[in-house]
Amino acid sequence: ITRGEIAYLVMRKATKMNIFVQYNGSEAHGGGGLHWRSVTHGTFHTDPDIRGIVGGTWVPQPIDVPEKPEMFHHEKPMFLHTPSSPIVKGTQRIIDMFSTAFGPLQHSSLDFPTGGRKEFYIGKDAELWVVTGIPHHGVESLLKRADVVIDQITPRGIYGYVSVEAMALGRPVLSTINRELYPSDCPVIYPRVTKLMELASDVAGRRHYGELGRAYVERVHAAPVVAQKVLAAYTKAL
Repeated sequence: ITRGEIAYLVMRKATKMNIFVQYNGSEAHGGGGLHWRSVTHGTFHTDPDIRGIVGGTWVPQPIDVPEKPEMFHHEKPMFLHTPSSPIVKGTQRIIDMFSTAFGPLQHSSLDFPTGGRKEFYIGKDAELWVVTGIPHHGVESLLKRADVVIDQITPRGIYGYVSVEAMALGRPVLSTINRELYPSDCPVIYPRVTKLMELASDVAGRRHYGELGRAYVERVHAAPVVAQKVLAAYTKAL
């Protein structure tokens, strides 16, 4: 949204229409669209780390909560990492942490004709799959097979949509979250070597975190819940 979009202001004056702006993390951190705050009746933000920049209402990423699939029973627990951008998501740091926990690792890879790639890091007690460049339905299929999902290691202190999808499927999730940004019952696990080792060895623990994650998604991210939150903000402005 640029300063040149004056038509919105003209429309607002002509119709007395209320204007809301929803901000996303990377754009807001760079200053994108912040000038619109002075003419809006309310703002929404998707990523809670920009709350201090844009204010307004947090709109969690919504999801249609699926039926809970059965857990896979792997000989070695399978940890899954599906980065949209390996550099941004801290993929190398995740691999290094996994190696510290379960190394030495055997590495192999598989390239897809469509450009996607699977990399396998096999340790004595667990294995890590790093999958990039595949369509969303392929990611969903992998999430159902995973024992644990590692979202990201970044300084922003948030979790991404893959965390929401994984928790909805009852999978434990690790991401470098700032707990002050989320509800107190957010079950996303901060990634540490000791926590990786604990999850690999404790089936009941994985199931427990998975149940907590699914309950959290049903309460916070379920599409009807998010819709009511947005409607409440509109109603307040009116």
